[in-house]
This record gives sequence, structure tokens and C-alpha cells, in this order.
Amino acid sequence: MNTLLLEPGMPRIYTALAEWIACVIYICPLKKRFGKGKLFIILPLAGVFQIFLQELAGTFPLAFWVPGTLMNIVFMLAVIYLCCALSLKDAVYWCASALVTSEAVASLEWQAYCFAVWNGMENNMKNAVLFFALIFAALFTLIFFLKRRIVSWDTGIHVTTKEMLIAVIAAAIIYSMSNIGFVLESALSGNATGSSLFHIRTLVDLCGFCILYIQQNLRHEAFLKKELTSIHNIFELQYEQYRTYKENSEFINRKCHDLKHQIDVIRSEQDTGKRESYLQEMEKMIRSFRTDIVTGNGVLDTILTRKNQYCAAHNINFTCLADGNC
Repeated sequence: MNTLLLEPGMPRIYTALAEWIACVIYICPLKKRFGKGKLFIILPLAGVFQIFLQELAGTFPLAFWVPGTLMNIVFMLAVIYLCCALSLKDAVYWCASALVTSEAVASLEWQAYCFAVWNGMENNMKNAVLFFALIFAALFTLIFFLKRRIVSWDTGIHVTTKEMLIAVIAAAIIYSMSNIGFVLESALSGNATGSSLFHIRTLVDLCGFCILYIQQNLRHEAFLKKELTSIHNIFELQYEQYRTYKENSEFINRKCHDLKHQIDVIRSEQDTGKRESYLQEMEKMIRSFRTDIVTGNGVLDTILTRKNQYCAAHNINFTCLADGNC
């Protein structure tokens, strides 16, 4: 057959390739379970099997359209989960995004081709393949660079249940609304109705893609904000350690200066009682140098030691009883 049937329901192979490419694009920036060698084997086989599943679903009666669709979506989820070091929750989130992305690209390409044919372009396999290759390459390249900016090893994990549910519900609504033509196909008649379905499908898919892209961008910004907060806290801790070191150095210098004078006094003192009194005072001063507190928790040790040093410097009696048992 040298021509394609122009209708809102695009060829199954278009949908399958769009779903497969979308999965590959989302897999690329995420942390992988396998090396490149195994991925180069798994991903092409996944693409072939995705086409097989779509063609198989195309043979189902209209009543089994939903199970056929779910079968392909579950396979997309399995590919993402198998190839990426993600939790199931993370994989479901990115699968929903990949599904909406594939629908948006496939519907936009198919609408563009049909409109080009309706406006005078010859409908044949050569033009269809050329249109498919150019538009798919352009759109998926753009999406790849957009996703690479906001999807990474760090932002691809730890998806919350709320984020996953929003993505799944949004994908379900978008996919259902954009494919409503399959359900209403028997009731449609006339090119005007088919044309409106093209517009509805493409518009809904593009809006869904934008919604999920905005959500992913917000996740990325939240991650960057968290990273900046962590870096700021590290700098604050380093500055606090510097201040502590400086105060300790000044404190030790003062005490060493006092000890030097007391040693001179002890050397010149002939009275044994006074000498013993001076030695006890020196011993007390030396004990005050030991302000470190060890509980086994590094962060807690630092905080308590800092407070103990402050109390020692201001002649405050500090008592600490740390018990790690709850």
C-alpha cells in the first residue's frame, strides 16, 4: 500500500516509535542499572517489542482499546525501570512523562502530515517517511536538550507520592482526552469533524507536555534551592569552626601567659603551703582547658563542646548528661 489513511487515529508504528524514543530520552540522563554495552542491546530490542505490542493492540476490538493501551504503557514502565536505577515510584513518574511526551510528538507529526496532504502534497510512503523522520528528529532533539537541563541523576530520584500521583492523573486525563476520537470514531462523519479532532488531540497533548515540563522544572528548582541551602549551611559551619578556633587560640594564649607568671611566682615562693595553693590553682586552670565533650555523635559533640567553651570562658558551671538510648 503506497498511501496512508488520513484519520485522527495515527498509524500504530508512529505511536510505538514515539513511545520508544521518549523512553530512551528519559533514560539517557538518569542513573543506569547497566553499562552502555547492555543498554545498546536492551533498548533496540525494546523498540522492536514496542512496535509488536502496538500492532498487536491494533488487532483488538474497540472494546479492548483500554487493555491494549495499558499493555503498551506497562511495557514502557518496565523498560524505564529495567534500564534505570530507580524505585518503582520514580519509574512510574518518568513513565507518565514519557507517555505524554510521545503522544505530543506523534500527534503533532501526524497532524502536520495530514494537513500537508490536504493542502496539495502527494500522499505516498516516501513523503510520509520523510515527514516522519524530519519532524520526529527535530522535536525529539529539542525535547532531549530541554530535559537534559532539568533531569539528572539527582533530580530523577526521590519522587514523592504526591508528585507521582499528579503525573499519573495528568497523564491519564491527557491521554484519554487526546484519544477520544477512537471512542467516537463510529459517530464521526465529514472532514470538518475529523479536522477538529486533530486540533483537539494535538492541543491537549501539547498542553499536557507543558504541564508536566513545568512540574519537572519546579522539582529541579527545588533541588537547586536545597543544594544551595546545604552549601550555605556548610559555609556557616566552617565559619563557626573558624571562630571557635580563633577564640580557643586567644583563650589558650591568655592562659599560657597567666601560667608563665604563676610559675615564676612558684619558683620564688619559699612557703610550702602557698606553693601548694598555687599548684592547685594551676591544676584547676589546666582542667578548664579540657572543654571537649564526647557523646559518639560528631554533630552533638561540636555543639556541646562549643557551649562548654562559652561557659568556661564566662565562669559558668556546665553539666552535660548525654544518653544515646531512647
